[in-house]
Amino acid sequence: MKSWLCVRPSVYLGAFGLVVVSVALLLYAAEPARPFELWLSLQARAMGGDPDLATMFLVTDLLTGLAYLGIAVLLALFMGCVRAELPHKGMLLALSITMLAGGLSQLSHLWVMWQPAYWIEGLLRACTAAIAVATTLTLPAYWSRVVALVESARLERERQRQLEQLNTVLSQELQERRRIELALRESEQRFFEAFTHASIGMALVALDGSFRQVNRALCEIMGYGEEELLATDFQTITHPDDLEADLSQLHRLLAGEIGWYQMEKRYRHREGHYLWGLLSVSLVRDSAGEPLYFVGQVQNIDAQKRAEAALRETAANLSLAQQIAHVGSWSLALGSGEIFWSDELYRMLGYEPRSVDPRQLDLAMLAHPDDSALMREVLEATTTTHMPFMGEIRVVRADGAIRTMLVQTETIYDEQGRPWRNIGTVLDITERKTLEAQLIHQAFHDPLTGLPNRALFLDRLHHALARRREAHQEVAVLFLDLDRFKIVNDSLGHAC
Repeated sequence: MKSWLCVRPSVYLGAFGLVVVSVALLLYAAEPARPFELWLSLQARAMGGDPDLATMFLVTDLLTGLAYLGIAVLLALFMGCVRAELPHKGMLLALSITMLAGGLSQLSHLWVMWQPAYWIEGLLRACTAAIAVATTLTLPAYWSRVVALVESARLERERQRQLEQLNTVLSQELQERRRIELALRESEQRFFEAFTHASIGMALVALDGSFRQVNRALCEIMGYGEEELLATDFQTITHPDDLEADLSQLHRLLAGEIGWYQMEKRYRHREGHYLWGLLSVSLVRDSAGEPLYFVGQVQNIDAQKRAEAALRETAANLSLAQQIAHVGSWSLALGSGEIFWSDELYRMLGYEPRSVDPRQLDLAMLAHPDDSALMREVLEATTTTHMPFMGEIRVVRADGAIRTMLVQTETIYDEQGRPWRNIGTVLDITERKTLEAQLIHQAFHDPLTGLPNRALFLDRLHHALARRREAHQEVAVLFLDLDRFKIVNDSLGHAC
């Protein structure tokens, strides 16, 4: 019953309207009593003799009384419907009784116009007055409670608003967290793909050095299977001579002195031999800054290191060969202007190897004053026209000695046919030139007297005749014959 009353409040309004219509019809059909006629005439006389205005007062009083009754009934039904949850029910009950008494008093005033029972009307009016006074005195006691209830409702609405705002913030944070988690999963997936399929060796290493995760490239470099590497640590496969330097860098990394480090070290291959690797290491920390694990990258540079060793050996052999043969070499990069001198070239010019920068030395200034112009022409031709050259040039060493050098230059071109580098060799031929001068002197001079011999005479005569033919000039030859010169020479010796 209670639930039906609560669900169907429109029934009360319909019933109230039906009561109003019924009472109006009843009064209209009833025979007016003498008091009613007397009241109506008095009211009409007081209102200027207008009976319609007096009738309007009658109707409004009737409707007011019925409205009071309706309000009282609705309040009573409302309290009955929500009596378990309704606060301050006493106040609503007092208001309901007051409205009920007021409605009955208002209707009794009209009823005596048909049935003159004035004592009933007086009794109802007295009860109504008593109830109204009691309600008036009772309501202030509920004032603070009502105010507290209103304040409580306001606070409840405020809490509800804050909860809604908090729910909105939490929803946004939840969405942001989901987005971050999704981005983190995508990042982890990309890292895993890059880690697994990287062309260089990669490993996640625990703080104690044990391998936590390795990729296929690292297994191929070291010659181990994945399970074999995960069962060991990097200290085991590191060359003993390189372990201390590696651990020292790790300690600096853990201490926060460096963010990462890179070094060349040797690893022990599964087959027992050692190979060179270029190691790069970084440290991963948690949100609190505590170390979690190392990330290591290893590039196989064993072939490069072997090639560098072979190149160093070749360069050492070449330097030794140049030193033995007294041959120096140089090269000039046409793009960058970088100049290289071999150690033997430094020594040939009187300097200690690598003691001075070749760019600080002017080769033309090192040349003999009589050959400096030729040296400048050679250098200019080499760098501009890229024409090869081979010739003899005298140079002045740092100690002042004059040496004769055989200089040869050549230009090297790149794949596109553009000049890339000039190279040259310098051969010290001072001893050879001295020997050649001695041989020439011996060929054209008498070994006993040191005087020019017949061969030099014929050579000079040949040159003189050639000049005569070119200049169309006469040439005279004076011939002296000394009698018994051989006897004088043999008896008195070279001093004569």
